Order: sequence, then structure tokens, then C-alpha cells
Amino acid sequence: MLLPPSQGTTFSLILPITLSTARVLLVECQGRTYGLISDTVERVLQPPLTQRVCFWDHEAIPIRALSELLVYHSPLAKGSPATDPSSALEQRQLLIVLSAHTQRLAIAVDRVIGEQETVISPLGTEITAPSYICGSGMAPSGQPYLILDGTILVEGLPLYANGME
Repeated sequence: MLLPPSQGTTFSLILPITLSTARVLLVECQGRTYGLISDTVERVLQPPLTQRVCFWDHEAIPIRALSELLVYHSPLAKGSPATDPSSALEQRQLLIVLSAHTQRLAIAVDRVIGEQETVISPLGTEITAPSYICGSGMAPSGQPYLILDGTILVEGLPLYANGME
């Protein structure tokens, strides 16, 4: 029913086409929450401390602290990344085994928060994000977090381990 102008209320809802959904594993590293797309998460392990390699499924898997892999500089980033990767590994509590094709990587995180279905929002073009960042999501608490592509983290391991993007 159409009303004459100045009578009634009209709502317009514009939805971006670029939104997608994914199942993510929420983890915490150095006080920040990140989401790992669950398709690349193979297992969560709690190994002995101070190892640089973990053995799982008859395979030696390299271990890296998540903070060591997230090499990006932004004026919006809170705090500072770990300057000594070995100290981050010594304090780790959990390993997330990621797999991409035939490669595996175990990333050390402070804790696992849980798994959830989330809407992936693009970051926009104002800030150039590293290729391993898919977008952002919203935790149940209302806190935004970055969503990481485990495939790119695993495949880019030699590059990220040297502190390059």
C-alpha cells in the first residue's frame, strides 16, 4: 500500500554482497582474539613445553608462536608482538595443528575460546592487510577479531618465519 508523501515510514536495507560465513576456532594470543577458519584446523594438542617440533600422526610438525607469524604493522594494533619467539614458545599452553594440502604447522596460542559460525566482514581498503587476514568477525561478547586463513599461514611458513610478508 503506497501512502502519499510525508505520511508513513519507508525503510531501505542495503546488504553488502561481499559478506560470507564460516566456522571459526576462536583463540587468544597475547590478549587478542583471533579466528582461524575451521577447515584448516586439524587438531588441538597440549604438548610438553620448549619444543620447536611436535610429533603427531607419525610426522614432525614445526611449531611457531602465533605472535611470531602475525607480522604486520598498524597504528591501530594494541600492544606489541613478542620480540623473542622462543620466550613465546616457552609459555605456550596449546598447539593448533593446521593443515594445507600436504603441509602441516602447529601454532602456539595462549588459549582456545571455542568454535562458532561467524559472518566474515571485509576489512575495507583503508588499511592494507596481510594476505593471511580474511576479514573480521564478532565474538559473542561483541568484541571484533581478525579472521586468519590457516592455508596461507601454513604455505607461507618460510616467508613469515623470516619476518616478511
